[in-house]
Amino acid sequence: MAVSKVTQIRNLLKSIETGNPDAVAVVNEAKYIQHNPQTHEGSEGLALLFKRLSKTEPQVNMVRGFEDGDFVFAHMEYDFASRKVCFEVFRF
Repeated sequence: MAVSKVTQIRNLLKSIETGNPDAVAVVNEAKYIQHNPQTHEGSEGLALLFKRLSKTEPQVNMVRGFEDGDFVFAHMEYDFASRKVCFEVFRF
């Protein structure tokens, strides 16, 4: 059974907590754009960022996720020393 896109994004964002590099496999190298100038391009850069962040004991919670065609919309709670509520959009 195929893993849903929402679950793939949940696993990707949860890897901020765990540092698990396997979850970034969902990233399409040909389409991915890294907007953080302090992070290297591609899934390898993202995996290194998440590994570094995981050492700070962040809390990541997907409150809800919605899938519409090639898009996943995620209502997120992040705690990196202070709580932030975010809305993320991902395109597959």
